[in-house]
Amino acid sequence: MANIKPSNVLVNYGENDGDRFAEVQLADFGSTVHKDSGHARDGDPIGTPIFRSPEAHLSISWDTATDIWSFGAM
Repeated sequence: MANIKPSNVLVNYGENDGDRFAEVQLADFGSTVHKDSGHARDGDPIGTPIFRSPEAHLSISWDTATDIWSFGAM
């Protein structure tokens, strides 16, 4: 699970398209945990509370849908 929040999203605007963004990147993977790494345990709160999925907030089993929830919450 990545700590997806607005301050961790980098937007690179194109040189010729002032109104459009050319590239979006995620940054700050310091708190990222892979579920199968042995470091991820149910019950450990991970991520910024306001952008956590219900599963992460309730400290129950989570998967990649958790990151999609966080992205949508932004």
